[in-house]
Amino acid sequence: MESYIYSPASLYAVEGEQVTLKIFVVNGDEHVTTVLGPDGRPVPVAFWVSGPGGTRLEAAEGVTTFNSRRGRESNVSFRVTSPGTYTILCVTHEPSMQARLVVLPKH
Repeated sequence: MESYIYSPASLYAVEGEQVTLKIFVVNGDEHVTTVLGPDGRPVPVAFWVSGPGGTRLEAAEGVTTFNSRRGRESNVSFRVTSPGTYTILCVTHEPSMQARLVVLPKH
């Protein structure tokens, strides 16, 4: 039996910040991922796959589901506009493959 995880499984940010997740797939051919906001709705993201030297092999703006492939770095950026807990969820391996992004209120 194989097990898939995000590492680290807990991340923190402050309301209003731009967050960039760097995802590198080690196990499994691909992982289809979505980020859910505190309200449970998908968060639109800017997504790109890095190639040699950080070149962008493919990119998409405003998508809510993205595909990360083994051996490539996927970068996902979005602004956290509300405090609360965001869920980073692999649709391919749910419910076990999840991470949490805790967004603290701006003071």
